[in-house]
Amino acid sequence: MKKKRALSYKERQNSLKEKRRREIAERKEHERLIALEKKRNREERKNRYTKYISMDLNQHSMNQTDIPYKERKKFYESDEWKQVRDKFKEGKELKCASCGRKPDPNYKKEKIDLNRSPEEKERLRIEWNQNRIVTDHKLPVRFFWHLRLKPANFQLLCGCCNEEKMNWIKSEHFQKMMKKCSSNNRKHEILEVYRQPINNMV
Repeated sequence: MKKKRALSYKERQNSLKEKRRREIAERKEHERLIALEKKRNREERKNRYTKYISMDLNQHSMNQTDIPYKERKKFYESDEWKQVRDKFKEGKELKCASCGRKPDPNYKKEKIDLNRSPEEKERLRIEWNQNRIVTDHKLPVRFFWHLRLKPANFQLLCGCCNEEKMNWIKSEHFQKMMKKCSSNNRKHEILEVYRQPINNMV
């Protein structure tokens, strides 16, 4: 049986270079696929949601605001918000109002490991979002600051739906709001979209 010929130094270097080229190509392809998936998700979200910033609410006599991110971040870190948020959750079933998802009672968040692959990190991030329920504002505090502490403006969402919603609103709700406002210019008429008593909101 013939012995396998040992590779020369030059051949070993070429082999390593080829291996690196393949690894780089595979990583770039993976990043490209992730970017395409994110783009597809953004397009799908655009079909379901209409951004509040595009609304000309002033023509409907509504109290629209545009609160800077730093101020909103400070609010969400305040004891005032945490107390109202936690009180809203008390006695309620922890279930997403959008997709109906419930957290897995046996779920345990994985410990941080910086050596994980990008796809593994993304998988764990999604898994974590699927297993948490947050108190969300139906009407975003960025544009409706005066409703930031009104429980009638709260809803429970899973982390995934909350991340997707952000400062957006469902198109169907937007259309209903515009229809109502065209015939009635009362402030906060948009709240009727969510079938909440206006007196509790203002």
